Amino acid sequence: MFGFLKRGLSAVTGSATPAYIWIDPAKRILKEGIKETQLRLDKKLKIDTNSSIFRFRLEQEDLCLGTRVAEGVRLLKPDRSLSAPYVPISRIDDLGFVDFLVHFHSNAKKSEAATEFPSYLDSLKENDQVLCEGPVGRLAYLGSGQFSLKPDQNGEAKQVGSRYVGMIAQNTGITGFFQVRTSSSGL
Repeated sequence: MFGFLKRGLSAVTGSATPAYIWIDPAKRILKEGIKETQLRLDKKLKIDTNSSIFRFRLEQEDLCLGTRVAEGVRLLKPDRSLSAPYVPISRIDDLGFVDFLVHFHSNAKKSEAATEFPSYLDSLKENDQVLCEGPVGRLAYLGSGQFSLKPDQNGEAKQVGSRYVGMIAQNTGITGFFQVRTSSSGL
C-alpha cells in the first residue's frame, strides 16, 4: 500500500515524527541544471469516483524528485501536447518514487488542462511514462517560518519570514499548503 497513508494517519493522531526534511542536492533528480526527468507509472489507487493517487517510479531509486515543501512540477505527455501542474503528496525525502493525488473534473467550465490531463493520466497503464518538469511555482517553504517567494515564475527568489501565516488555496495550492502546515507543526 502507499506509505503516505500511514504517515497521514500518524499526523492525525499527533505523532511527533517530522513529515518533511531538507534534502541534500546530490540526492535530488530535479536540481540546478537538470529541470526534466521521466516518470514511470508504478500503480494507481482509486480514492473515490473523482480522485486517484498515482505512484510514479523515478529513473534512479536512490534519489528523490527534488522539490522543496510546497513546490510543484509540471507533468506532460511524452509528445508535450498536454500538461498540467501538480504538487506531490509524497514526502520530499521519499527515494525512488513520487505520488500525486489527481482529481477528475467533470465541470465543462474548467480549463482544458484541468479536464483533459487527468483523463490522460487515468488512461495510463503500468510502466507507461510521463515527462516531469520543475520545480515550478513561486513559493517554497524553507522551514522555521522562512519562505522563498518569486515575483513571477522566472523572477529572482527572495527569502521572507513570518511567525504567523494565513493560507487560502484551491486546486494545486491545497497540497502545497498542506505540506507547509504539516512540516511547520512537526506532525
